[in-house]
Amino acid sequence: MRIGFLVRRGNPDGLGLATTLADGLRARGIDAVFVDDYGEDPPPGFSIGPGAEVARDADILVALGGDGTFLHGAVLVGDHDVPLLGLNLGSLGFLTPYATSEARAALVDAVEGRLGVEERMRLHVTLRASGGRVESHSALNEAVITQQNLARLMDLAASL
Repeated sequence: MRIGFLVRRGNPDGLGLATTLADGLRARGIDAVFVDDYGEDPPPGFSIGPGAEVARDADILVALGGDGTFLHGAVLVGDHDVPLLGLNLGSLGFLTPYATSEARAALVDAVEGRLGVEERMRLHVTLRASGGRVESHSALNEAVITQQNLARLMDLAASL
């Protein structure tokens, strides 16, 4: 089994918690790998890799941060059918359900298959701008379209 860790930027306490959790997994013979292209520098002595690869190869991705980190993790795992476990490092988190005090128990439950999986729909957003430019993105929670310097009319189409 392989567990990936995605730690929020600017949160060394989160990195400490992730390291403690990863050490516990290692003691159980479970591989822990840290995302190295987002957030804090991974701790020494653990496997590291780009977020896209860690998410693709993990059995579970653990996002330590707030809703922004969770949403970034959702983008990484979205096409790989990998469960995402959100650990809330702040005071308010709508998408990250587990507090730091619950982190170890939640991770153990997830690893042992006792934690339920909540399926979520994703949005696929495609923007076709004037001049032929096309951008496509996936989103878990919401998609925002903003105007730039000049207000212009837009044609929008939504479909299921």
